[in-house]
Amino acid sequence: MNHRDVAIYVVSHLVNCPEYDCPYTGLQVGSVSAEKTSITSGERLTDNSGQNISYKNFAYSELTGLYWIWKNATENIVGICHYRRFLKSPDEERPLSTEEILSALEDADVLIPASISFSHSVAEQYCRYHQVADMSLLARIMKKRPLVEQLAFHELLASDSLIPCNIMIAPKGIMDAYCSWLFAILDDIEREIDLFHGRDAYQMRVFGFLAERLMNVWLIANGVRCAHFEILTTDDTPSRESSLPNLEGYSLATGIFTLSPEDVSLNVEKYRDDYPDLKEAFGDDAAALLDHYIRHGCNEGRIGLKAVRLQDYVANRPYLRKRYGTDDFAPYYYNMIEEAKRGSLVVSTNRVDGVTRQGILDYAPVYDWTFYTSHYSDVPNDAAASEDALAHFVNVGMKEGRRASKGFDVETYKEAHPRLHRLFGDTLRPYYLHYMLIGSKEHKGVDWRYAV
Repeated sequence: MNHRDVAIYVVSHLVNCPEYDCPYTGLQVGSVSAEKTSITSGERLTDNSGQNISYKNFAYSELTGLYWIWKNATENIVGICHYRRFLKSPDEERPLSTEEILSALEDADVLIPASISFSHSVAEQYCRYHQVADMSLLARIMKKRPLVEQLAFHELLASDSLIPCNIMIAPKGIMDAYCSWLFAILDDIEREIDLFHGRDAYQMRVFGFLAERLMNVWLIANGVRCAHFEILTTDDTPSRESSLPNLEGYSLATGIFTLSPEDVSLNVEKYRDDYPDLKEAFGDDAAALLDHYIRHGCNEGRIGLKAVRLQDYVANRPYLRKRYGTDDFAPYYYNMIEEAKRGSLVVSTNRVDGVTRQGILDYAPVYDWTFYTSHYSDVPNDAAASEDALAHFVNVGMKEGRRASKGFDVETYKEAHPRLHRLFGDTLRPYYLHYMLIGSKEHKGVDWRYAV
């Protein structure tokens, strides 16, 4: 193949894109305010030429460059990378060469970054650093997609690793198929999402964030053969994933952590009336009462948020205790705020043993803590370690086909659904997910043997 048939587009917002060696060429994104230019003008490439969505760059980020490649590039092999991030040569500290790209594509469909791992699920990682409502919207839209895509989506969210950065190199036909699939879903999201309330400029780049996850879904659902390469970073750009807000620096005046009593569902009147010292000190000043709760009340274990005892909240969330310990209660309060905003704050005064949820998935249809821990000696059976038992089932038990409840046996389910076997083969985890998401609803009168 001629080297001119390979083009890797390096996207950036830089007005003067650097010169790159073949097969790399600069593509300025977010260029809609620039003077309209011809694709073949002989000058710098911009994403506001040809067929484009350059005007969406504030929300789509590098995806306006990907869209431009889809609609306008003519090379046989195309790719997208960032001006700071390239796929690294396996032998040297430099980007992949044309020869290395062609060689790798002899045994793979696409070239992508190596996956990165988290200490928690992909779903939790997204919800910690981005807006929960956006992931919820994507989940609703994915329910309308083909079954294999739904399962791939939930498989990704439950996992602890992700292929990042929206970087890909592939034959043009494969890249076109991916883009056609991706932008159809993003169009569905765009019709429903609220982009202009409660977001800073970073969180407005939501379509780029969601596309990172969706690329993984597409790869899983289509069984794409992937060759993975380390990312070569050309500068010391810090990670966007900051830690939890520093509540010690909280200030209503400066807006470091801007909240209102309504935002956090703080029952200000109850908080004031339950503590005479606060009533005497602050009277009816709601802002001062909220400020006191954030600075002092949460660490003192005072009841404030929806009349929920902080101690009960902590006792019900072993996964947070493992992460934060019990020396500082401010992170727990932060999580309470986020749950209250989502309307999902539920706390029992009784200790909850036998956790069944991990990320957004509830494994209750296939998993019972008491059954699982009593049948397998290698599973933690201490009630305080119920999250560890669930993690064992998700990471080990499902792969091995272990039975974790009286009501579900994966081998029986597999034999009863030959159509699923044509989709999933002998990989057992998708059968569990299929039952959790679809098969467990069989009592509603649908014959799930013909659901796929």
